[in-house]
Amino acid sequence: MGYAIEEHEDYIFCYKGETLGLYGVGFLIKKEHKNKIVSFATYSDRVALLKMKYNNQPLTIIQVYAPTEKATDDEINSFYETLRKAQSQAGENVLAIGDFNAKIGQPKIKNWETLFWENLDMETEMKEEKN
Repeated sequence: MGYAIEEHEDYIFCYKGETLGLYGVGFLIKKEHKNKIVSFATYSDRVALLKMKYNNQPLTIIQVYAPTEKATDDEINSFYETLRKAQSQAGENVLAIGDFNAKIGQPKIKNWETLFWENLDMETEMKEEKN
């Protein structure tokens, strides 16, 4: 594993991954788009950035593989710090894609409607205090 840009017959594979079977991010780009690639950068084995020119416009794609809830606080903080660093280098026309490890289903909060309305009331109070 590691960091590599591999050119194959039909595509280009740009990736970063240190541990086989764990983590890793990358891009598969059709070879016909090779001349549109401006740069490829990796910030960790969880965040990579690809800059391209598309229809004469800059396009930046940030590829992520977020830690799961089992990760330590240090791992999670490091991921977000790295993501912020990539975002600061992105410029305009940015897509953030990948595995964000979101949970699907009902929230663990017993009464999410109450929580929603409490937060809405708090936001309204804060706006009124500003005025």
